[in-house]
Order: sequence, then structure tokens, then C-alpha cells
Amino acid sequence: MRQGPLTGRYPAVAAMVVFALVPYLGLSAALQPLSPIIARQLHMSMQAMNLALGMANAAYAIGTVFAVQFALRLPPRRMLLVYGVLLVAGSVMAASATAAGVFIAGHVLQGLCTSLLLIAALPPLIVGYPVSKARWTAIILNLCIFGAVALGPFVGGVQASAHAWRPLFWIVAGIALAALVLSLLTFQDAPPVDRSTPWDLRALGLAASGCVAAFFGASELLIHRFLDALTFAPLVAALC
Repeated sequence: MRQGPLTGRYPAVAAMVVFALVPYLGLSAALQPLSPIIARQLHMSMQAMNLALGMANAAYAIGTVFAVQFALRLPPRRMLLVYGVLLVAGSVMAASATAAGVFIAGHVLQGLCTSLLLIAALPPLIVGYPVSKARWTAIILNLCIFGAVALGPFVGGVQASAHAWRPLFWIVAGIALAALVLSLLTFQDAPPVDRSTPWDLRALGLAASGCVAAFFGASELLIHRFLDALTFAPLVAALC
């Protein structure tokens, strides 16, 4: 089985997980004060910006469902590298975007890949070490994940006061690249859980469409009333 030079090193694996999961969560929390600046510079309406953020969150929700299916049928550690490459690509697209479409695509890809990494990156840290490490894993994840969400508005406010948003996105891209490098260094090949597991395409389709409908309806609340068809119908459809 192929292995990286830092395979089995708990600090390296923990850092890989944190770098993979935390940036998008912190970025999402930081975007509220930055949204008007991004929209103005990329010539987007606030509604379009709000919809972009909503679709990125929808992609985050969808990724969790699909990542479990992929982990059953595909080599999980190899998929971890694929997700890492896509996260770096999405982060660079969002940070360097000069057009609204490129920014939206990059940010949605950030949300999707972070969610895919949530399922692919955590198991090596949780099940690959003795129970004595579980306490430290819980501490690291709680402090970093909740800390990033709590720190996000402050970082976003600092960037907004400087009328700049790209530095924050480039920092996120750099952290995503560090996560990819650590994924390579800690790589330990593993087979799929069960290739014979059937695909439930109906369930996957319903999950994906429900996530998109829910976040689309919520995004439209910026300029529509709750009972307007464009908001109420997608939200009801998502619940069903």
C-alpha cells in the first residue's frame, strides 16, 4: 500500500483536517460585511451575490450526501486528493475572479469540496488512532471549527474596513493548498468500503434538489416576501 512520509503522524493528519475544513467555514462567516464590496467590484446585484452564497451553502449540504456514496465505492484516500485539488482550484477561481460567473463557480466549488473533504478527511483522524487520541481530536476540531465561525465576522469586518476582499480569499486558497500538500504527505492508500453497494439515484436526486430548492428559496427572501411563489414554493418543495 502506498504511503506518504508523514503517514501515521497525528499532528500532521490533524493539521490536514483542520486546514481542509476550517477555511470555508470561517470564510462563510466573514462574507456578510464583504458582500457589498464583492458585488460592487464584480458588477453583481446584491440579489445575485446573495444567491451565490446560498448556492455555495447548498453545495456544502449536497457534498455531504454524495461524499458518503463515493466513499463506499471509490478509494477514499485517493478521492481525498481529488477533492483537495478541486478545493484549491475553486479557491483560486474565487480569489482571482474578475467576472461574476467565475466568482460564483469558484465559491460554489469551495462549498462542495469542503463538504466532500468533511467525509473523506475526518475518518483517518478519528478511527486511525487509539482511543486516547479521541479527546485531543474533539478539542482540536471544536476549537478550530467553532473558533473559525466565531472569528469570521471579525475578519470580515477588518477586510471590509480596508475595502478589500481578495486578501482573505487568497489566504483561504493558501490554506487549501497546505491541506492538499499535507494530504499527500500523510497519504495511506485504502480500498473502498463496499463496491457492491447499489446507487440509490432517486435518494441522491431528491437530496440534491431539496438542498438547492431550500437555499434558493431562502436566498430569494432578500427581495421577495415569504409567501411569494419564488420563495414559498421552493421552500415547501424542499421540505417535501
